[in-house]
Amino acid sequence: MGGNSRQWIEKLARWGFAAKGFVYVLIGILAVMAAVGQGSNNASKQGAAQMIFDQPFGKLLAVLVVIGILSFVVWRFVQAFNSKDTSNSKNKTMLKRARYAFSGFIYLAFAVTLIRMIMGSGGGSGNGRQQLVGKVLEMDFGPFLVAAAGIGVMIAGIYQWIRAYKEEYMEKLSFSGAQSGMRENANKIGKVGYAARGVVWLLVGFFLLQSGLNSDASQAQGSGGAFQTIEQWGGSWVLLVVALGVIAYGVFMFVKSRYYQVQAEF
Repeated sequence: MGGNSRQWIEKLARWGFAAKGFVYVLIGILAVMAAVGQGSNNASKQGAAQMIFDQPFGKLLAVLVVIGILSFVVWRFVQAFNSKDTSNSKNKTMLKRARYAFSGFIYLAFAVTLIRMIMGSGGGSGNGRQQLVGKVLEMDFGPFLVAAAGIGVMIAGIYQWIRAYKEEYMEKLSFSGAQSGMRENANKIGKVGYAARGVVWLLVGFFLLQSGLNSDASQAQGSGGAFQTIEQWGGSWVLLVVALGVIAYGVFMFVKSRYYQVQAEF
């Protein structure tokens, strides 16, 4: 990869991290509003998209977010197909590349949702996930595939806790020239953020598992359903804590946008 390409990839990665952080902050704010009784229970990417459009100059803001999210998608695919192999295990390398590609497709779908809203053709409803799961359930071995996907997401959620415990999210951050205490503060924010993200992913995976086991697409819920379940099980205060953690994850993405060593990937 040439020098100019590396520079552009680095810019795309930083723009992408910032856009991702912005979306997570919005999702966290929506969950906080639900916790204090000041909003609906639509703390999800779809809810964040609608919140963007509800702002003054919302369409322009949405265009900027789409550019950022598509930048993140490109970065994820570059990681999936062209990043440096730093593991001695081929299985670990393949798993990491698959995780990057899956992340890329997830955010590509979100970008498409925003583009459709910008064009005025609607952004899809919250049951889009359930429609997709319903189609999979109709396939041979469909319930098994959905249940397996649920287990995979639950494992990914637990992995977020492992990353928080081991502080793996700090590995490729360089704070050279940063203010004193920046590393320590970023570490604290990241630890809280990844722990909260793990809670949400664990519940989303559990919903998928139940959907597969019961062959019921209506049980497939996203982050909005996860936040509702957290409130039902633990009350508004627990929801507030997790919501603030999700905001912390978004803030950490801004930190990552500034201090991540993108060139270390190549």
